[in-house]
Amino acid sequence: MLCAGVTLGMFLPLRIDHHGWQLAFLSLIIAGNADPDRKRGAVTVALSSTLSLVIGLEILPYIALAAGMQTLFWVTNIRHAQALKYYGFTLALTSLIGWLIFASYANRAPVCDALSPVWLTATIGGGLLVALIASIRAGWAFRLSAAVIAGLFIGGIFAYSWPQCLGRPEAISPELYKLWMSHVGEAKPVYSRDIKVIVLILSLPIVGLISLFPALWNNRFSPRIGGWLNLAFIFLSALAMTAWQTRTSPAAQLLAVPACCWLIMTLLKKMDKQKTYAGMLGYALVILSILAVASSFIPLKIVEYTHQGHHKPFFKNPFSKGSTLPSHRAEENHKVSENKTPSHPERRCPTIPALKSIEAIPQANILTFIDFAPRLIAMTHHQAIAGPYHRNADAILDVHHAFRGSPEQAENIIRRHAISLVLICPGMPESSIYLNEAKNGFYAQLAKGQVPPWLEAMPLPKESPFRLWRVKAAANAASRQHN
Repeated sequence: MLCAGVTLGMFLPLRIDHHGWQLAFLSLIIAGNADPDRKRGAVTVALSSTLSLVIGLEILPYIALAAGMQTLFWVTNIRHAQALKYYGFTLALTSLIGWLIFASYANRAPVCDALSPVWLTATIGGGLLVALIASIRAGWAFRLSAAVIAGLFIGGIFAYSWPQCLGRPEAISPELYKLWMSHVGEAKPVYSRDIKVIVLILSLPIVGLISLFPALWNNRFSPRIGGWLNLAFIFLSALAMTAWQTRTSPAAQLLAVPACCWLIMTLLKKMDKQKTYAGMLGYALVILSILAVASSFIPLKIVEYTHQGHHKPFFKNPFSKGSTLPSHRAEENHKVSENKTPSHPERRCPTIPALKSIEAIPQANILTFIDFAPRLIAMTHHQAIAGPYHRNADAILDVHHAFRGSPEQAENIIRRHAISLVLICPGMPESSIYLNEAKNGFYAQLAKGQVPPWLEAMPLPKESPFRLWRVKAAANAASRQHN
């Protein structure tokens, strides 16, 4: 698990976020489907699925695959009928209870991006239906047919009732995707990322993929084969989905761990049987090499050696700041003039010392970067327009239109939102997007020192990485309000 660098980032101390919980419930789903006590395992999978759905839909595809595995256990072995009933009834009941207790007012509407009446169609209807078909005592072919018909029935009802949810659950507009979502690093496919990022993401899953097939073969006649097949389906799905969005990479790394552990334990057992120190040393070196590849240490060394030239130090720290995952592809563009500063002052913008000077200003509504707004709100008493959340669509577009558009367009948006301060941090990844895609826009002009007359500079400490302006009162307030 220590080799899963991207996954471990979700569990950093004091990180208050839902992704870590989603990964924890995913591991419980894997454990439930591998539990030799099928009834206990079925309840574990159902409860973990419900708790995960109450938090969010991030692992919905894996929940669906786990549900399919619960049904296949019954198809292949009639003795699992009682466990399937436990699974179906538990999923239906707990998902309804979870929605009644935890759903916000917004999620009581048929929204597609959270546990709502939309997904209750699948959890309640599907849960009750699989519990019902578990009473069938016919042969495996008939049971398989019943399972397929049940799946098609629930899928048909879902498609007929909620056709708007057959696409992306975020349901964002093409403009929002083009201006904002397409630049979000975790929403990009893994192959579009920098080579170092690709190595950091895929090293462990590739070792897990190589380890998976001998693990499956070794357990082909074992009672544990069902758990291994479940792991294989979900792991391969997560790995394949990294080609769609990088955000699936933490799950892919997590799911690679069991197969890697099986390989290491197998080699350790063989090493233990060696009668010579040379044989033990050979196995120890093989294990060490596997861990060096899984942790991305060796692949990163190869990438640095081949991409930077032989004159560079070969043993540069692979975990330096230059190797961390960027938030946007624009961050990887080193041609942007803002980012040439070797000291990278923009890295100080989210820090508490840097924000003290902003906190000292009387409370205000501030126009700032979308990615920086949550930090500003959390660490100061100020307000902002938009954060990086897809339901914040109109406000996100307003920020982009302001920074990308003309100063006149920016002024109209600023006055409509009653903005009194404009705050930027030159060099942050989001600023690179505005510079690269709107070279004559409002932000690009501010970065060049071309400040419109309706803004006036605010004093900040000399060491501050920010630039701040106050919005002057409108000369014709009625006209501006109308615009």
